[in-house]
Amino acid sequence: MTVTPVQKFMSRQEAATVLGLDVPAVDRLISNGLLDRYRIRGRYVRVPTGQVAELATLPREWLLRC
Repeated sequence: MTVTPVQKFMSRQEAATVLGLDVPAVDRLISNGLLDRYRIRGRYVRVPTGQVAELATLPREWLLRC
């Protein structure tokens, strides 16, 4: 039995795909404080997978208003 590790972080593009948004909309969610942002190696921006999963349960129209 193999266990696949759960991905803790995802890129902004991956988050946009999951949420059905574009990358600038994900950037707005970050700037409004709805998503945390982490810099990996000082360059790459990642967001927590758990937070994206929680936001995915909300109506898309609500996310677009943020």
